[in-house]
Amino acid sequence: MGRRGGLHHRPRSPARRRGPLKGAPAGEPHDHALGRSRGGLTTKIHLATDSRCRPLAIHLTAGQSGDAPAFPQVMSRLRVPRPVGRPRVTPQVVLAGKAYSSRAIREHLRRRGIRAVIPQPADQVRPQPRTSPHSTSQTSSSGQRGDPEETP
Repeated sequence: MGRRGGLHHRPRSPARRRGPLKGAPAGEPHDHALGRSRGGLTTKIHLATDSRCRPLAIHLTAGQSGDAPAFPQVMSRLRVPRPVGRPRVTPQVVLAGKAYSSRAIREHLRRRGIRAVIPQPADQVRPQPRTSPHSTSQTSSSGQRGDPEETP
């Protein structure tokens, strides 16, 4: 048959043999927030700001990690300053992007009494029931429902 070519003579898949190509570089501590994505080594900055774009809380994650899992950490670090006294830990409103649109996040905000202003991705929007006046049963020209008019 000849010499075996390529990587097919090995007992496991080639991707498992090459080492960690995805995720943090080998030997990188988990808390360094360095991750590998299509653009190379990247870091995501999850930032909570006030209405004047002043930072209130920050959380760093690896570049390949998702946005929604970082939401609880950002909210736990959030401190809204007051003119006098301790800062508030509960904002009145949270505005977020589509990446933060999940039932768990909305429930978390609802439990804490925070109004959520988060758009839903098009693939998650439930169809609304029709409220058109034409969707109810039609009436005949004689004003009675259901039975068709009799012709003389």
